[in-house]
Formats: sequence, C-alpha cells, structure tokens
Amino acid sequence: MTKFNVISDTHRIAGEVLERLIPVFNSGSFLVHLGDGTDDLVPFQKKLRCKVICICGNCDLFSHNPKDVVIDTEAGKVLFTHGDTHYVKSGDLLSLSLFARENDCGYAFFGHTHYADIQLCNGVVCVNPGSLSRPRVGFPSYCSVTVENGQLIPKIVLI
Repeated sequence: MTKFNVISDTHRIAGEVLERLIPVFNSGSFLVHLGDGTDDLVPFQKKLRCKVICICGNCDLFSHNPKDVVIDTEAGKVLFTHGDTHYVKSGDLLSLSLFARENDCGYAFFGHTHYADIQLCNGVVCVNPGSLSRPRVGFPSYCSVTVENGQLIPKIVLI
C-alpha cells in the first residue's frame, strides 16, 4: 500500500496550516504541491521526511519546477499538473483529460481553480485538492491518496 498527499494553491499564506500538517505529510511516501506557492514548503524542508514533488503554477514566477509530472503507481500512471495550461478554469476538463490519456494516465491531479473536486471526465479520474489558503467555495482542503490492490483512492480532506 502506498499513501501520498496532494496540496495546491497555498499562495504564500498557508504557513500555519502547513506546520500543522507536517505529521500528516510525513505519514505518506510523498507530498505533491500542484503549484502557486511551492516556495511555501521551503521553511519546512528539514521537517519533511517524505519525498516532495513540486509543480510550477502560473503564480510561481521564476520557478524551475516542471509544468507536468507523470508517475507510475500500482494503480497505473498518474498526471500532476497545475492546470492553467489545460484550461481547467473554464470548468471544462476535456483538455486535461485528453492530455492525461495521451500520456496513458488514468488519473489527473490539478489545481488552479481553488475548488476541491473529484470527477470522471473522458475516462480519467480528475482530482483537485482545493486550496489550503484561499478556497473559492467551502473550507481549505488537501487530498489524501491511498493506492492499494491496484486501486487509487483519493479523499478530499477539509481543514
């Protein structure tokens, strides 16, 4: 069984929340930040024992992080992206799902909209963990993911 966590859109104002979540993040194999505030993790580098993957968001000026990352899991390939280059803010996930399918991914994690959501689009499970600091609707959130017996199980966690 593999466990990991996904966060997004911290926008340099989520320090207290990140501090509280360090034990949660360390309980997983890795942490993914989907962009817009990846530098927020810098003060916590020594406390984070898990691997950290950072994606470049549209507000991560001068970032050298990649725009898209694909990893292999026992549930198949998973795409991590901020989403701005896949036009997710329009509410249409078709571009994102097509890009995921082109890369043989059955799952696509994205941010940018600040809206936590899990939905199936074009045969791809699209997951947005929401925002830890500026949710557009509801409460700050992240996504806890378990991969077990060939199944990827995402769960939105409200803060």
